[in-house]
Amino acid sequence: MKNLALISECAIIKKLIRNMKYYLLTFSVSAQVLTKRTELINYLSRHIADLKYISADLQDKLCTITIRTLRRDEGVVLNLLAIRGFKASFLSATEGP
Repeated sequence: MKNLALISECAIIKKLIRNMKYYLLTFSVSAQVLTKRTELINYLSRHIADLKYISADLQDKLCTITIRTLRRDEGVVLNLLAIRGFKASFLSATEGP
């Protein structure tokens, strides 16, 4: 009986996680950020608990990073980048299901 309750509880937790909204936050960054992206990912992951994903891209001289989080914390990300000496500006937030 305990196993059935545990399985049911796990199914509920998985469903809640699937239904949680997330945000993709996109920032324009200096080229320096792209060269130090591994360091940056580790740094941001230590300070933003729900950080799930980071991509760093270069398209037509525009360097961007995109971060997936459960909260819309673009101000926190900008502050953390500034503390590390990186120049960045917020471009957009997209809400996911």
